[in-house]
Amino acid sequence: MYNKLTIWIRRNYDFSLREANGVIILIFLLLLFLALPFLLLTFYPDKTENTAKDKIKLDSLVAILKQNEIESKKEYENKYKEKYKNYSDSKEEKVIKFFNFNPNLIDKKAFITLGIKPYIADRIIKFRTKFKPFKIKTDLKKIYGFDTILFEKLHPYIDLPEKVESNFKTSTKTTEKEFSKPILVDINLADSAQFEKIYGIGAKLASRILKFRNKLGGFISLNQLKEIYGLDSSVISEICKKMILDKSFIVRKLNINTSTIDDLKSHPYIGYKFAKVIVAYSNAHSGIKNKEDLKNIKILEETDIEKMLPYIEF
Repeated sequence: MYNKLTIWIRRNYDFSLREANGVIILIFLLLLFLALPFLLLTFYPDKTENTAKDKIKLDSLVAILKQNEIESKKEYENKYKEKYKNYSDSKEEKVIKFFNFNPNLIDKKAFITLGIKPYIADRIIKFRTKFKPFKIKTDLKKIYGFDTILFEKLHPYIDLPEKVESNFKTSTKTTEKEFSKPILVDINLADSAQFEKIYGIGAKLASRILKFRNKLGGFISLNQLKEIYGLDSSVISEICKKMILDKSFIVRKLNINTSTIDDLKSHPYIGYKFAKVIVAYSNAHSGIKNKEDLKNIKILEETDIEKMLPYIEF
């Protein structure tokens, strides 16, 4: 058959034998490509069916996952609502009411009804129990964290006098004052226990004050307490009432020409940046002799130098 086809092509189209063979091969390839889809369906008859089945399984799995997610979300919401039901109810029911009260007599619940936060109420009760009862209205403002705006609203309702009235004679008052006058402690000599006796200072704050004082070399002013992180102005005020600063106290000084970078950087008013430059300048200029030499160090401001001077020597 192949030979007959070759002869027919050569006779009708005047092709050589090689050309006729090429045409036959080309025709065979064309027929093969045309038949290829049908051949593939013959060898892989279930391909479409399997894909459809997989798609059905996948859709079913997605539906199950979504259902589980919805159920989990509902379960979480129900638990959340149940957990915070009482809390939300108490929030809604909480109503601030003003009434006449004596801060030495009422309990925590009454303080909260007046709009005072629970932890502030605890402080008030602790203060009046541990230290002394409130004598005048403004004593309530001494409580650390007490809202001053709220105090103004409560002021007319506080059953305490505006100021202490005394019927004692001057001599008697003076004698009592002398006997009740507290012994003031030098802030540069006080230990942790003495700091903790001051209202508003716990072990952590006391430790922080001592650490700052040791690094500093001693306080030269009570205003330096403002530089200690965590000390509120009301706490500082309490410290100033119960402690003194003995002017005869000699602070520890650092020799700026013999101290190393490590020695200087630990001081709160110097630090690593200044220590490095100061030591470099001292080495390059055969020492720093006075304040004027410090002014030649460009990165040192006048305020920086003034803070350092009480704690350095040349």
